[in-house]
Amino acid sequence: MGSLAAVIACLVTSAGCGEPPVAQPQPPSVSAFAISYVRSGGLKSMPQKLTIMPGRHASATVLTPRTGIRTVRFRVGAKRIVSLRKGLSEAHFSQLRTSNPGNCADCFLYSIRYRGHDVTLTEVDVPSPLRAVIDQLEALIAAHRPLH
Repeated sequence: MGSLAAVIACLVTSAGCGEPPVAQPQPPSVSAFAISYVRSGGLKSMPQKLTIMPGRHASATVLTPRTGIRTVRFRVGAKRIVSLRKGLSEAHFSQLRTSNPGNCADCFLYSIRYRGHDVTLTEVDVPSPLRAVIDQLEALIAAHRPLH
């Protein structure tokens, strides 16, 4: 009777009795994600900045001629963090290099800092996979744009 109980215990715990448990890979924590994004330049320069800090805390700062500099704070959803992390990985962000801003008059400049790597690119030099990340960052700013 004792051996039957041991077999059942092995099946229930899925430890495999006698075999060490297999470590399951842990996804990177969304709470540790951090990024800084600045868009500047353009024909009618209205710079904006988005910072996402650990804990999914974010702040968006925009400059408008009518209201001046305004900042709003909010939390970013976990799914958005996962999507941004995936997009940065697909864009091979850590391998990107800063472009020459003199190549494009009146273009937007995008500056991104992620995992200790800084990149500044003109809008014409943004690779397609990174464009998707920038679009997500811009959407976050637009969704939380300070009104006053």
